[in-house]
Amino acid sequence: MLVAAAWLHDTVEDNANITVDLLNKLFGREVAEIVDALTRRPGEIYLVRYIPRVAANEKARLIKLSDLAFNIDQCLANPTAQNEGRLVRYKKALAFLEKPVDNWRLLA
Repeated sequence: MLVAAAWLHDTVEDNANITVDLLNKLFGREVAEIVDALTRRPGEIYLVRYIPRVAANEKARLIKLSDLAFNIDQCLANPTAQNEGRLVRYKKALAFLEKPVDNWRLLA
């Protein structure tokens, strides 16, 4: 179930035809809940709302840690001004997710 959620983690954001309800029907409640926790909502502020919401679901937190490690590697391999900004955000998210309890100060 963790592997399925990891593979599916961007599907709701990236495909308008895929919904959490559809994932629930196809893969079950637990996979759908994990993917839902990993799905960023329109207008949701990344470090203020999204990352703390991911941290509230332990399985989503583990998947996001892996996703961030991959994203950081991609940014380092392709240094651009846009990726420099992403790196700052990704590193703050990584620090928060590594120790989500009592780490709210890291988001400031």
